[in-house]
Amino acid sequence: MARRGPSIPSAHGTPSGPRASFTPPVSAGGHYRHPGARQHSSTSATLSPGSKPPNHLAGLSSVVPGGRSFPSTLDAATEKRLFQLESDREKIFEQVAETQSAKRAGLRDWDRLDRESSICALKSELAEGHLQRMADESIGGGILF
Repeated sequence: MARRGPSIPSAHGTPSGPRASFTPPVSAGGHYRHPGARQHSSTSATLSPGSKPPNHLAGLSSVVPGGRSFPSTLDAATEKRLFQLESDREKIFEQVAETQSAKRAGLRDWDRLDRESSICALKSELAEGHLQRMADESIGGGILF
């Protein structure tokens, strides 16, 4: 494949451009690392060898043994009011659930009675039509039996 543009042989063999003057550093392991590669920083790298890293968990409360809840930081009146509001909330949820249950039962009964009513109306229409045919046949001189 041919290159486009003028081909000028380079005297020193390195490409021209901003990276041409870059010489890769050789580390103790002999591996090349690109200068833009992300290096992981560690707190131990910035500390002196004798110092300990900071304990970020020191400010947190300790675990309460036995699974007990932490002591409340609220005063007694606020805690009592909060407990009362939570119990009121539960009562209201129960009342709403009972009301909705009663409404659903009422709607089921309403639908059932509506279906029964339409069935009875159809039966009534069919019976009237049958009686009308029987009356027309008896007037017309037809034999019933």
